[in-house]
Amino acid sequence: MNKCLLIFIVPLLLCCNLSAQITQELITQLQADKLIIEHLTDEIKLYTLYAKEGIQKDFRISTTSGEICELDYMCFVYYVNFTDEIFGKYLIVKVRNGNKLEINTSNDEGPNDLTGWRIVDGVPSLISIEEYSLEGSSCQWKYFDSYIPEGKYFIVKSNEELELYMNCTEVSYPEIDFSRYSLLLTYGASYALPPMIIGAEYFENGMNKYSLNLTIFAGLFGSPSHWSFAFIVPKIEDEDVIILYVTYY
Repeated sequence: MNKCLLIFIVPLLLCCNLSAQITQELITQLQADKLIIEHLTDEIKLYTLYAKEGIQKDFRISTTSGEICELDYMCFVYYVNFTDEIFGKYLIVKVRNGNKLEINTSNDEGPNDLTGWRIVDGVPSLISIEEYSLEGSSCQWKYFDSYIPEGKYFIVKSNEELELYMNCTEVSYPEIDFSRYSLLLTYGASYALPPMIIGAEYFENGMNKYSLNLTIFAGLFGSPSHWSFAFIVPKIEDEDVIILYVTYY
């Protein structure tokens, strides 16, 4: 019996240690924005700075020589669109250590569609949030039977709505002051198990525009696994737009 316990406990401890190590090493989106804004301090030409929201992997860029540059590491990607010039440049921030890379695009007019990119007009406001857990209660999240790696979310604004997403043997779950806060209940599926949350950042990007960036340790064992993570955020109004970005590590 003891041998069996060791077999299961060791991988779990390994996951927890690895998760803590990754969290300490990762550069956040907010830190990357600050690095890029600082990098462009001495730029004299007029420009608009765009950010590809969330951590990118396997990103492809056309270089000045017409070759394809493939970024096969985790990074944040920015594009500088100069007002009076056809060609701009990409700025890359490596997630692991914050190292910056600049790629000019004299043979490339930049991304085909910038409508999905965020305009960086100063550093976005980082909003404090709190992870909400049902651990220790008689409730658990309902099973959302969908394989959605990119993740989805529900906005919960009342106890009545909250109970729709739970299975409880008795009604006992941590209270939320819904007069001041809302709950963002996120869910999805990773390609391995056990998935663990290692980073969550909630930004205000402009008038009534918000983004929740999740970094999830996908797990060590190759079997798809569903996940649900919930966060208490400042009260969400009907006109607010929330975008969820999920990155697996």
